[in-house]
Amino acid sequence: MFTNFLKTSNINENSSKTIISNIKNGDRNFFEFVVICTSKVFFFTGKNSKIKSKIVSKKNIFSNGNFRPKEIRLFALCGSDKKIDIIDFQKNKVIRSFYAHKGKVNDVCFSENKINVLSGGDDKSLRLWDLSTQKCISTFNHHKNIVSGVSYFPYQKNIAASSSFDGKIRIFDFRYKNLMVSFFDHKSPVEKLKFSQNQKDIISLGGTFLKIWDLNVKKEKFILKEKKPLLTMDFFENDSILYSNFRNEIKKLNLLNHKIYSVFCFKFPVICISSSLSSFAIGLSNG
Repeated sequence: MFTNFLKTSNINENSSKTIISNIKNGDRNFFEFVVICTSKVFFFTGKNSKIKSKIVSKKNIFSNGNFRPKEIRLFALCGSDKKIDIIDFQKNKVIRSFYAHKGKVNDVCFSENKINVLSGGDDKSLRLWDLSTQKCISTFNHHKNIVSGVSYFPYQKNIAASSSFDGKIRIFDFRYKNLMVSFFDHKSPVEKLKFSQNQKDIISLGGTFLKIWDLNVKKEKFILKEKKPLLTMDFFENDSILYSNFRNEIKKLNLLNHKIYSVFCFKFPVICISSSLSSFAIGLSNG
């Protein structure tokens, strides 16, 4: 089940439970967004959030994906089949598909120049791809456990970060072969990774901690500790982070004064949060 604009929708079909893994918004108003489930991907459009198209797989278990920057037509999708699929939602079909890792692919994102994609997987590697040739440009093997997330630095095509269950966040500069410019130790498996909108910080979430790191001095700037493990997070408005925990609660962290507010409580755990401007969508564990 996902909630958008405080409106609840159920995407289960034929009484078969569908587990939501991620929600990705394609614009600033949530008029175009994707709901990624275990075996299905739904593309929603319009103010009434109607399903425009969907991708169904009998074998692949989808894990994550992202829109091409400033474009809601193309979407990079990854999962357990070790592949990266580029989907054209206007044509409702896969236009590119290639093997990317030796195991499950956990995250994939487009570069700012739109011609490369970055991926991370269970094989502990981070890989940079050329979409035109579908060939790997660089492979980074700095992590000691699965790579859980990848992200480009805002408005940059050469600098990116990866997170891993080894507890490390690593930042790379692709202008130099295999160059890792810095790393941060979260000290527990990292579930989520986000660059701040001010381009000065990086935020990591995993275990019972949410941490904000100063990219300039390469040190912890703020540490939030909860009693229960944290599940997911996303930026909200211009000065806050929404995050969820195993108490089935969504909280808001104000980045200016570091005050924490309770926003909503649910009957089921919140698996994913995706926000845009003053609105946000969430996916619950009940599908």
